[in-house]
Amino acid sequence: MKKLLIILFVLSVLFFLLLPISGYVVMIVNRIIGERAYSQHQRLIDMNIDTEMRARDKLQISESFILNIDTLWAQAKNNQGENQMGHAEPSITDASLYDPTEIYLHMIKYKLHDSIPSTKLLPISPKEFYSASTDTIIYSTDGTLCWAFIALSHRNNNGVDSIWAFSVIGKRSDTMQPFKIYIRDFEPRSSTTNSCVSDMIFDNLFTDQYSYHENDIHPQKDNWPTLSEPSFFSRHPLFKKYDDSTYHFEWYKIDPLKGSRKENIRRYKYPY
Repeated sequence: MKKLLIILFVLSVLFFLLLPISGYVVMIVNRIIGERAYSQHQRLIDMNIDTEMRARDKLQISESFILNIDTLWAQAKNNQGENQMGHAEPSITDASLYDPTEIYLHMIKYKLHDSIPSTKLLPISPKEFYSASTDTIIYSTDGTLCWAFIALSHRNNNGVDSIWAFSVIGKRSDTMQPFKIYIRDFEPRSSTTNSCVSDMIFDNLFTDQYSYHENDIHPQKDNWPTLSEPSFFSRHPLFKKYDDSTYHFEWYKIDPLKGSRKENIRRYKYPY
């Protein structure tokens, strides 16, 4: 009996010691399988997305990102009135443009010091202050939907160019039209290289939680497809139709705690 207890104790210790390692091994194997599946899937899509169109789409998505910031900045500037000190909180009254995560709103203001957020508007148009480039685009099979990754650079208070990473969803009616873009994720960690963008791409490719945030109108679930999987655009709830003309990703909850009741839902209406 004593020997049996000792054996059970040793086995339990080995189990708890090997559990993290086994989880790590499973994660590595899943990523290898995911990378292969993604590679095969992307090759099939690339057959329908020529180099010229990909380059055009990258430029258009980058320009649309800057134009959304610039449009919001112009609205705030017009609404700020005669307050020359610029300390009033910018007022956005145009009902055609919502920014529920306040990411664009954050980018039209600047900091007096790196650690002190200011409510002052940028003194110049954002398109003169920011520079955007689209790093990678993942297309749906027909090319009308995409998930893209943007590097946004600007000059910080120390005179150094900082880079922020963003992921956006793009939607269009056909491949000859421009994408209308919707922000999905933002990496606030500044970098002087594109490493933050590379990290975001890797996370989104192989981790399902990065495709969800609390403003989404559908509840979070386990085992969603990741961006690396061929079934991503067909299986993920974001790309299910909300009505005849819109998808779930085009709608958001005003208050995440109040759920998906009709009165608590608004539509994203970014102009670009």
